[in-house]
Amino acid sequence: MPYIVLRIPRGHSAEARKEALIALSRDVCTLLDAGLADTLAYAQEYDPNDLCVGGAAPAQTGVLVTIMMSKGRPPVVLRRLIEVVTDAAERTLDVSRRSIHCVLQENDPSDVAVGGIPLGFPNLPRWLVDQQA
Repeated sequence: MPYIVLRIPRGHSAEARKEALIALSRDVCTLLDAGLADTLAYAQEYDPNDLCVGGAAPAQTGVLVTIMMSKGRPPVVLRRLIEVVTDAAERTLDVSRRSIHCVLQENDPSDVAVGGIPLGFPNLPRWLVDQQA
């Protein structure tokens, strides 16, 4: 079950936020072979005046996408996940690719639970298993 947190500057419409959350959820679940119904995604808006990069106000506000999930996926999956997330944010929010930051947070499977039940280790996605066959 991936958890997706989208942090964006104020000013995007409700429709744009919704479209971004749907695209991120769908694309992440497709890549990870995760259940869409089990994915939690939400947006947080921030005041652009509250952003600082390198000790100064940036020329362009940034977008931060954090994906929290159980650890256990190989590096090739994590690299593709970053690409998929960046593509979805760029496409739906109409922002510069360079302003999109993606952070993957992997937790020990025993530390991630739904309804009090730990999730366990993730399965390898089918696309990766098919490539290895």
